[in-house]
Amino acid sequence: MLSDNISIGDRIEISLENDQDKTNTYFSCVENTIQNDKVTIRVPINYGKELFLDKNVEYSMLFFTEKGMILFKAVVESYIKQDDFNLMIVRLLNKGEKVQRRKFFRYTCLLPLKFKIMYEDKDLVFSKYKENNNSYGVVKDLSGGGVRFLSNENMAENTIIKSNIGLEEEKLTLTGEIINKSILSNSDYKYQYRAVFKGLKPEDQDKIVQFIFAEQKRLIEKLN
Repeated sequence: MLSDNISIGDRIEISLENDQDKTNTYFSCVENTIQNDKVTIRVPINYGKELFLDKNVEYSMLFFTEKGMILFKAVVESYIKQDDFNLMIVRLLNKGEKVQRRKFFRYTCLLPLKFKIMYEDKDLVFSKYKENNNSYGVVKDLSGGGVRFLSNENMAENTIIKSNIGLEEEKLTLTGEIINKSILSNSDYKYQYRAVFKGLKPEDQDKIVQFIFAEQKRLIEKLN
């Protein structure tokens, strides 16, 4: 059974079963291994606070195991407290299915951003784009697939940028394409952008996902 692959410490994404766009996705991890189709996990964090999910409501739970990502349907049966941590006992409703591709969840944050706009330059032989001077902004949410950020730099959709994002002690250099732009009011910044990463290395993608889960775990421990 696929549930046999679940281990203590495995990361979990939780979303409502009927939420096709996964707009509300929460993070947790396995606290105790599975017994009789039940597994004990930590209460997820949402905007810095513990989120007690409704009981007997069907959720999608994506487990990140050593054997890969496995998706289950599940319900929350009860809550317990153990070693000052609030935990949920959830019951898996199906045998699970392996997932190869997925939409990445977005992590709300506040991170400094430095980036360069990449301009096409046909005179350059070895590079398709010529870099301009640095621009600055702030990251509002981050995922393994892209980023939402604020900036005073005026850019059009489809603009290519090369960004530097600091994840704890490590900085990643990532290339992205602007896919959405909106004008802000009552803000220190003029524009909000959404960008998707282009040519993202698997190891950098994994670093982003690990950073997000580490931050969620840190918030959980801070609250308890």
